[in-house]
Amino acid sequence: MEIISNQDETQNYDVALSFAGEDRPIAKKIADELTKQHYKVFYDEYEQASLWGKDLYAHLNDVYKNRARYCLMIISENYSKKVWTSHERKAAQTKAFLNNKEYILPLRIDETEIDGLNETVGYIDLKQVGIEKAIDLLKQKLNS
Repeated sequence: MEIISNQDETQNYDVALSFAGEDRPIAKKIADELTKQHYKVFYDEYEQASLWGKDLYAHLNDVYKNRARYCLMIISENYSKKVWTSHERKAAQTKAFLNNKEYILPLRIDETEIDGLNETVGYIDLKQVGIEKAIDLLKQKLNS
């Protein structure tokens, strides 16, 4: 079954993944499964050639603020400590604030609190649902 993307012309991705390097195995599994289903995923390893030589600060700001329907944040203690994930998060939070609609989809690996991410934002707990169910739920969200 082929999935048709629900994007408008200004967006290149159904979902942009934001994660710490230590959590790459989880991000890769999600990206690979979604890509097999023909979703457009921003995952850094898929973009190596296009990212080469770019001003990553400006480019990642554009991706997380303008070019994705959703941002999947894989939240962990590692995520909270990284400079680049902080930059991605701030860009995503700007979009969520300006558009006043669901954009950030938190996927929690642990209970780490993230600056600026309200406790009232619904999240999926990876320890409770497992990776396959989390991917299934993300597909449901992307198809809504």
